Amino acid sequence: MLAGFLQALPTNAVDLRFSCCSPFDLESQKRRFPQVEWLPYSPEVRQAAIAASDCWLGFGDTSFQSDTGEWFVDHLANEALWCKQRKLPMWFLGVGVNNREVFDLPQTKFLLDWVEGIWTRDVVSANYIADYFPRSKIRLGADLANIYLRYRATNLHCAAREMSVGLCLHFESRAKFDIPAKVRYPNG
Repeated sequence: MLAGFLQALPTNAVDLRFSCCSPFDLESQKRRFPQVEWLPYSPEVRQAAIAASDCWLGFGDTSFQSDTGEWFVDHLANEALWCKQRKLPMWFLGVGVNNREVFDLPQTKFLLDWVEGIWTRDVVSANYIADYFPRSKIRLGADLANIYLRYRATNLHCAAREMSVGLCLHFESRAKFDIPAKVRYPNG
């Protein structure tokens, strides 16, 4: 999603600065996305990044989900609180909905009270969100990863039959899913 977003930016655009706080390997992200300032994930650093920003963007993922607990909604509500304190607008781009119950949580209601707009990656997510958020602030679109994949296919001069897509199934709680996964390797 991030690669597609960065690829979609026009090269003659205004000078934009992007920062992202991550609890994961910052050095690998710096190598992959050097146009982003990668910062540690502590509350102090996140608040400082918000204070130095003009807007907060949430890229991709299933932002509206509570199937594996309320941890992600809690995270987003904290971000919304810090943005609200700074009067910093928030937008979500290319996001989805995993379950409707997430909208009954007070932290989701608080989050949606501050969000300026949401761009969903599918019609079902847009319709779910519209039951709790003004439809006039919802836009429908595809996940921006498609821009990156199209760019790669064009620039590598790959035929469609030579392209492959990798899928990583990452669940916080494997007990909640009973999905048989098969991996097929080329030439084997």
